[in-house]
Amino acid sequence: MPRTPLRLSTHGTRADLRVGDLLAPGFASNYQEQKLSWIYFSGTLDAAIWGCELAKGDGPERIYVVEPTGAFEDDPNL
Repeated sequence: MPRTPLRLSTHGTRADLRVGDLLAPGFASNYQEQKLSWIYFSGTLDAAIWGCELAKGDGPERIYVVEPTGAFEDDPNL
């Protein structure tokens, strides 16, 4: 059974996203040269800020409110 987040979920990046864009695993990572099989999102603003600060690229840092659409694992480090 998919878990439902009990708090606001955020994603920090430099990507210019639009309302309705779907973040999906298997594409180029913001953080590494390899493709990842997961998407990072966080329930804390601090982790989202850290995510966009680490993201590759020259664009402005952005933080988006996101809604998980499937099962997810709670990473206690975020």
